[in-house]
Amino acid sequence: MLGRSIATLRVSHRLIGAIVNREELAALAQKLGTPVDFDGLVKSGVLRKAGKGKSLRYAILDNDRLPEYASRQINEIVLNNVGEVPIATFASPTSNKSAQIVYEKVTGKKFMPLNPGS
Repeated sequence: MLGRSIATLRVSHRLIGAIVNREELAALAQKLGTPVDFDGLVKSGVLRKAGKGKSLRYAILDNDRLPEYASRQINEIVLNNVGEVPIATFASPTSNKSAQIVYEKVTGKKFMPLNPGS
């Protein structure tokens, strides 16, 4: 059952290959399950909306202040020209829910998101 949940996360094989124990899997699932506060990151100048409507495409204006849990949820980064601001496509909220389920199955605890500064 756990293997099926990992597949639902659509985590790249590089990340799964680096996981060696339940604690690491729980930590990764917690990072992937924590919803990204896009509005807060836009207001603080870390991101700028790059897509229209409900698109999850954002320009990364300050990579150093982008929380690790948010950077783990990037599916794609596009950089057309050297010196241009990278455009990232983030995972959908459905992926957050899948990661939360994995966290709960691995730890036996109710999912608690990371603090925004994590």
